[in-house]
Amino acid sequence: MPSLKDFIEAMNASWPVALAILLASCALLIGEAVGLKYLQGLPPWTMGSIFIVAVFSGAVVVVRLVQLLVSALGAPFRRRRREAIYRKHLARLDELHPEEAQVLVWAALNNRQVIIADFNDIRLAPLVAKGFVDRLGGTHTMWEWPFRIPDHVWDELKRQVKEENIEMNVPNPLADRW
Repeated sequence: MPSLKDFIEAMNASWPVALAILLASCALLIGEAVGLKYLQGLPPWTMGSIFIVAVFSGAVVVVRLVQLLVSALGAPFRRRRREAIYRKHLARLDELHPEEAQVLVWAALNNRQVIIADFNDIRLAPLVAKGFVDRLGGTHTMWEWPFRIPDHVWDELKRQVKEENIEMNVPNPLADRW
């Protein structure tokens, strides 16, 4: 006989597995109810166990559906909250120091959302700290580390460059100064 721990572990099954178990259990219970001759030779306790399995798998499916419904209902609120955070963050673009802004303008003008620079580049460190540039992970050399401008910042930079028709040649602020 399965223990309570086994039932709790079974409740962690994914919803497609739980749905398959529910459908199979229901098919067996319906087959027994209509007197399917293949099921008549089973021990008497089998149908009780199949019923319990059907109830638990049905509960898993219902819980997953409720989770999906709650997630779907909360999606517009999460999207609005994320957009408000992005708007507040993008409003700080105008407050950047000119050297910091030059890095972002150069990247937008040269269509470089990913920038390669020293790991601890002094021009990128403030931008990383302010969230305008992300330091990517991975295995790279300290002198050639990838940094990425987040999508919401990148979209705003591209919009501003296009809107203001900026086409000047801005020198690469990350170029080696040796």
